[in-house]
Parts: sequence; structure tokens; C-alpha cells
Amino acid sequence: MLPSQSPFPCRWWGIGLEDAGLGDVRPDVGTYGRYEFDRLPPVPFEMHGDFAWLATAPKHDRSIGEEKLAENAKALPVLRNSSTRVGLQLPQLFIKFMTSPALHERIRSNTDCFVDLCSEPVSLRIGGVRPPVMGNADAMRAESCATR
Repeated sequence: MLPSQSPFPCRWWGIGLEDAGLGDVRPDVGTYGRYEFDRLPPVPFEMHGDFAWLATAPKHDRSIGEEKLAENAKALPVLRNSSTRVGLQLPQLFIKFMTSPALHERIRSNTDCFVDLCSEPVSLRIGGVRPPVMGNADAMRAESCATR
């Protein structure tokens, strides 16, 4: 989906990247900053919708997948069933990502967050459903942003 196709105001939430020489594009504005999509630098690799770019990234000692690995493995089949009941088909790439701990090992969190997959889709106030997959403060921030 392109930002122009989203029913939500589109911003990129993240941390400042001054240490990477991108302070003019991603200045530090607190733990999380909200950045315009058109100000983001181009991704430094090709993406083809298959996670090949992530599969070749280095592994991290602490990653987003380890905290709730067993719980997420149990939650995914339940989420698939509950999503089917409400007429929602989870994207195949989402399922691939959620069933690939080797991909999770390649994503670290700057704020020690983790993937915490819910077993039920969540209704949004503006309509539609989405499976929540973020952990702790990230989920609250995303939910409050998405429902404005």
C-alpha cells in the first residue's frame, strides 16, 4: 500500500539517526519521532516482497523475536482462525515473517521492544481490522496514532 492509499495519516515513527549521518532527515526528537515519508532517504537495497534483504542482514544478540517466541508460535494459528471468522485473510508475507524466527533475529530494537502477537484481530474505530503485532509502548503509540 502506498501512503496515499492509507486511510490513516502516514508518518514514519522512529529514532533519530544523527549518529548515522542522517540528522538532517531524522533528527532526534525524543524516544520516538514522527517523520514525513517524503523526507526519508531511499532504502539502500532492493526489496521484492520476499524478505531476501532481511535474510542476509546480520543477526543480533538481542532481537525482537526472542521475548515471546513460544507465545507467538501458539498465538499465530489462533489468530489465523479468528481472522478467518471475521472475513480477514492474513497476508502470506505476514505469516512467513511470523513463522521465521531467523528473520526476527536480524531485527534489533533500540528500545528493547519485542513482537507480541495477539490471537485476535482488533477492530479499529474507523472500520476494518488488523492483527496487532507490536509490543509494549510501541503498540500503544501505534494504536493511538492509527485511531486519530
